[in-house]
Amino acid sequence: MAAYALAAEYEAYVEDGTVDWTTTSAPNLEKLLAAAERDIDRYLRPYWSAIEGTTRLFGSPKTTNEQRLTAFQVRKLSDLTCARAEYRALKGAVFFAEDERSSVSGPDFNVSGKLDKVGPKVRDELRDSGLLTARRRGIRATA
Repeated sequence: MAAYALAAEYEAYVEDGTVDWTTTSAPNLEKLLAAAERDIDRYLRPYWSAIEGTTRLFGSPKTTNEQRLTAFQVRKLSDLTCARAEYRALKGAVFFAEDERSSVSGPDFNVSGKLDKVGPKVRDELRDSGLLTARRRGIRATA
């Protein structure tokens, strides 16, 4: 079960219609949010200490809040997770399973440069979250 962002938070985040998603597929939405959480954990692992006894870097920020995040950081972690889930939904599973390539060409086109696996909204949410610098301020996991 996803802990960083709830289904209702995701639906509110993408309500502008950029992603065609409804609550009729709750199990798939849960899988999408869980995959986004794993991605967020992978990105932020260099900045945070892991919590013992859990597979999540931030544990359960909305309930037990093991990392002692501020209310702002909990909200931004949810937004960050929603942005990542939205990007996963927009790009599709195959995009994230493929290797990154520096160029792609076809019979009538040639594209150079790697496609962004992180996503622009994810970078924006992360930059403003305070989660990249929190470790330096001494916010750490407690056993």
